Amino acid sequence: MNILVIGSLNMDLVMEVEKIPKLGETVFGKNFKTVHGGKGANQALAAAKLGANVKMIGAVGKDVFGESLKNNLKNNSVDVSKVENIGLTSGTALITVYQGDNSIILEQGANFKLSAEHINKNEKLFEWADTIIMQLEIPVDVVMTAAKKGKELGKYVILNPAPAQKLPCEIFKYVDALIPNEHEAEQLLGYEITEKTCVNAIDEFKRKGCEQVIITLGEKGCIYNNKDFISVGKIYRTDVIDTTAAGDSFVAAYAIAIGEGKSIEEAIKFASCTSSIVVNRKGASTSLPTRKEVETRLNEK
Repeated sequence: MNILVIGSLNMDLVMEVEKIPKLGETVFGKNFKTVHGGKGANQALAAAKLGANVKMIGAVGKDVFGESLKNNLKNNSVDVSKVENIGLTSGTALITVYQGDNSIILEQGANFKLSAEHINKNEKLFEWADTIIMQLEIPVDVVMTAAKKGKELGKYVILNPAPAQKLPCEIFKYVDALIPNEHEAEQLLGYEITEKTCVNAIDEFKRKGCEQVIITLGEKGCIYNNKDFISVGKIYRTDVIDTTAAGDSFVAAYAIAIGEGKSIEEAIKFASCTSSIVVNRKGASTSLPTRKEVETRLNEK
C-alpha cells in the first residue's frame, strides 16, 4: 500500500537521568546519543519497515543535521524527494529519559517553515497515496490544507494530534481516524480523560466529524470505537525501557493494517504489538521493528 506522511523531521539529543533536575539544579546523565527522530519521520520510517511504500513531505534546515535526517529515511526506503532544505536550522529535540518515560523540549526549526504551498504543489503525491498520515509538529494550516485535499481525493486521512494544540473545528470533518493519547485528548476537549470518560470523549470527537477515534492509554492499552460500540485494545506486556516513538509506531502500524483490509480489532492488535516492541528498546528510529518481528510476536500470543 502507498502511504504519504506529512510531518516533522527532528534530530533527537537523548540522555538518561536517574533524577529529574529541579530549577537551577545540575544532575549527571548517561548514555548520551543523537537519534534521528521527529514524529513525521518516525511514522514514515515505521511504515516503511512494516512493508508500506512511503513518501514524505517535510522540511529540514541547512545545517549539519538536515542531510543526515533525509539520508536516514532514504536508506530505509522512504522517498524524501519532497523533503525540502529550507530555513537555517533543522528541528531539534532535547529528550530526557527517566525510568523509561521521556520528557521533550522541541525546537521546531525548519518544520515550521513548511507551508500550504508545499501541499498544493505536490497534489500528485496525494493522488498516488492510499493513506495520508499527519501530526502537529508542523503548522496547523498545513495540516488543514492537506487533510482537506486528502478528503477531496477520497484518501484515508489519519491525524495524530501531537503535540496537542487548539485546532479549528472544521479539521475534524476531514479526518477519518483520530489517534490521540489521553493527554492530547484532554487538551483538545478541555477535561480529564480517564477510562470512564474516554467513552464521552470518543462520542464528542465523532460528533465533530471523525468516524474512527482511538485514544491510547500507555500501559493500559487503548480505547476505541467499533462503529457505535466502545472496545478496549489488547495489551502486550513488556519491560518498558524507552517510550520514545511508541505512539508513532502505533499510528503507522494501524494505518498499514487498515489499508490491508484488516478489521478494526485486527488493526488495533497489530498496532499494539508493534508499539510493545518499540518500548522495549532505546531510541526513536532505532527502536522501530520490521514486519517479520511484529508477526513473530503476534504468533507467540
